[in-house]
Amino acid sequence: FLRRAQSEGNDCRRTFIEKALGFPETEFLFFSDGELKLHLPKADRKTRCVSVMALDRSFSGARPLEMSYEGDNVRMYAVCSDPAVYKRDRTQIRIFVNNRVIDSFQFTQAVTNAYSAALPGGAFPFFYLFIGDNPALVDFNIHPAKRECKMRNQSQIYGALTTMIRKALMDLSKDDAPAPVRSTFEKALFASETPRQPYSPRPEAPKTEACRPQSGPASGTPKAQAKPGGKPFDPSWFENARQIMAKARPEGRPRPAAQVTTTEVVSGYKYIGQAFNTFLLVEQEDRILFIDQHALHERLLYDEITSLKDIQRLIVPYAFEVERSVDDFLLESSIVYSEFGIELTRKEPMLWEIASLPAACRKNEEQIADFIRTQTGDIENIRKGLFAVIACHAAIKAGDPLDSVTATGLVEKCFGLDRMVCPHGRDFTFSISKEELFRQVGRIV
Repeated sequence: FLRRAQSEGNDCRRTFIEKALGFPETEFLFFSDGELKLHLPKADRKTRCVSVMALDRSFSGARPLEMSYEGDNVRMYAVCSDPAVYKRDRTQIRIFVNNRVIDSFQFTQAVTNAYSAALPGGAFPFFYLFIGDNPALVDFNIHPAKRECKMRNQSQIYGALTTMIRKALMDLSKDDAPAPVRSTFEKALFASETPRQPYSPRPEAPKTEACRPQSGPASGTPKAQAKPGGKPFDPSWFENARQIMAKARPEGRPRPAAQVTTTEVVSGYKYIGQAFNTFLLVEQEDRILFIDQHALHERLLYDEITSLKDIQRLIVPYAFEVERSVDDFLLESSIVYSEFGIELTRKEPMLWEIASLPAACRKNEEQIADFIRTQTGDIENIRKGLFAVIACHAAIKAGDPLDSVTATGLVEKCFGLDRMVCPHGRDFTFSISKEELFRQVGRIV
């Protein structure tokens, strides 16, 4: 029942690397067909991590960073890349608990969210996290391969991890960036810590906090003092977003007549342009609205994908191999993928095919297959992770220049939404009033 020699060899190499990362004080040598392929001599943890990261060509030229945290019953240490170097998938986010590698959607999501202000959409850092927890608080005996664990103090670790990363990135921005950029970056990193009311184009609509990230206290204090009150990502975002987005939408607004001006009028709002190839700027009466183009497009894709209105059958099904545990899981639970319009068929033991996809997901077959290969756990976590893969890869990225036709089309659809909230539960707009802007430049005393 073995797969191809190359596939089995890659699995052996991956296991070898995971063990080597957990025990840097031990020398590791990897042989294949009698030939030495990889040699990792004894080293400190940072050197061992950098050596493994350097095996990925994307890491070339990166500046490695270190982060650390100590609190009640737990300590954390991480080696990661600076935001200038990143991957387009999560394969270089590795989580270790007491030197054992685990698959943790929650901690991976914490890393992704904490980096979100520093990386373009759909990008992920090189990040090797080592958590040392009190053994009495950890149970590895919930998975046959011990790839998952339960931790009694998981919420504490989650909050501390988010704060640790944001603090380190803030220190990096202070060292590298001029003052105006540092100020903007700081606000973005700690946006979830600053209470503000989400901007709504319909002030009479009742406000709801259902999708805002919820705060969770974290014991212990980072070695370097960080901003207090960090709010970790709310794991219930999927259900919250699904409930909010299921509400009836207001009737669509008519498309405006063409204007021969330097800007274009969209349903009473004036589209000004694009800032930093990331934010769409709209003027309305005495306010300027900033719209995150990636998060907006993610939301629109969410509506399109979950409506299952545009499912496309593949002329040539996409075939991929899985491990036995995943094969057994798919035999019982492949229906979860059909909720997103992904039809899976089993051709033979441990060989599956993707027969159909939402049209918005075309050309992302490889990323979706990579995700399916790793999932055998909780179905709700699969739903969350699957959407993240689909939307983040298919959505317009931060840094993508948009022509005026595309931008105004997005803006108009934005104002047709019942709530300006992305599928992750975050507001994707920010507004500033004319009065506040004037005050900032000294026009109002």
